[in-house]
Amino acid sequence: SYMAAACFLGYISFKRPACDIFIAGITQFPSTFYCLIALGLRKWPSLSSSRAKKTKDSPIDLVRLSYRIMFYIGFIGNAPLLPMYPLLVQYSGMSLAGINTLLHSWLMVMWGMQGISLIHLCKAMSSYELKTSKD
Repeated sequence: SYMAAACFLGYISFKRPACDIFIAGITQFPSTFYCLIALGLRKWPSLSSSRAKKTKDSPIDLVRLSYRIMFYIGFIGNAPLLPMYPLLVQYSGMSLAGINTLLHSWLMVMWGMQGISLIHLCKAMSSYELKTSKD
């Protein structure tokens, strides 16, 4: 639509902050959905079997539960930001600067969790590849 194209091209940028937020939120959806589905469909080892087994059969076995939880929270945690913005503007009584600071701080924490968990996931995959290439 015309409005989506105008927002994307920056014609309304800084004049209507909600447009910037909408474009940023919508464009992150496909990659977030892919990451959640790709990792969510994996067969995760149970806690009892991972303690009993000393060998790791796949790289996914090397990803600790705390990083998996951080991964899901980091990706799902951004979902409320898009609908929260108009609700906070309408009902909170906070200034626009305060709302933007709050939501960007939230975004920073969620992106940090995404980054830390993805780094750990990549390191687990790399170390597994190194281990299997030596065998």
